[in-house]
Amino acid sequence: MIVRPYRKGDEYQINELYNLVFSRNRAINEWGWEYMENPIHESFIYVLEDNNKIIAHFSLLPILLRYEGRAILSGKTENTMMHPEYRGRGLYKIFEKKCIQEAHRRGIILPWVTLSAATKTHIRAGYTPVAPIVNYVKITDYYTLKKTFFNKLNKKIKNKFISETSSLFVSSVFSLLMRKKMKKQSILPQNLSIREITEFDSRFDGFWENNHKYYGITIDRNSRYLNWRFARNPCLSYEVFILETSDYKILGYLILHAKKNVGYIDDIVVDRKRIIYYPIFLCWELF
Repeated sequence: MIVRPYRKGDEYQINELYNLVFSRNRAINEWGWEYMENPIHESFIYVLEDNNKIIAHFSLLPILLRYEGRAILSGKTENTMMHPEYRGRGLYKIFEKKCIQEAHRRGIILPWVTLSAATKTHIRAGYTPVAPIVNYVKITDYYTLKKTFFNKLNKKIKNKFISETSSLFVSSVFSLLMRKKMKKQSILPQNLSIREITEFDSRFDGFWENNHKYYGITIDRNSRYLNWRFARNPCLSYEVFILETSDYKILGYLILHAKKNVGYIDDIVVDRKRIIYYPIFLCWELF
């Protein structure tokens, strides 16, 4: 078995392994977008090979972070995987350790990963948990939620009395929520507007340059990154809304996508000097 860097043409075996391990059907162009078309135009990719067969894969997507005005090259751990037939032998831990060492040698000083099912595995590999991920929910359609909840509740509870009692209690809760449902309270000033866009132009570079210092350690959200991550993403369709003045100055943006009647806010940034407008995005009924 040998550990080696990616060579052109490996993507076909890598993609086959990915689809096998994660039970997906990822197209090869999606792999190319993620690993070769990112803002750095390259990725850190290593494979473990057995008789010319790729049996494990480790990669870091190069992501520029901003911290106190400085740009730091980090690497987001992505698609770490081992062929099922080779698991349980302790091979992957050794493989990943070699990859991390090589990444440091090449100047990637901060490998990181977002919360995943393999969190315990990452901790054993030496990763340090930094902060929990908090999810916030805004209900915009109580009627649909109520109907869906009751259907699932009745399927799980076979006892008619318990089912009816539970339904009555939950119905009362939903009715209370509906009466207290927040109405759109934010009214835009006449010189501001919210509109949808499909591309991030050069104005976003100036907007981010003026605001990144207020966001601590964060991804460098220049137009090149935003276009790659959201506007040209072949895996998912996003909706992008901007808050701008009458003279087309950007004061903020909101990125979201919808899945099974649920809207997900993927990113939201507002000009720090205009932070008073932040609730406009949260209260605006975009879903």
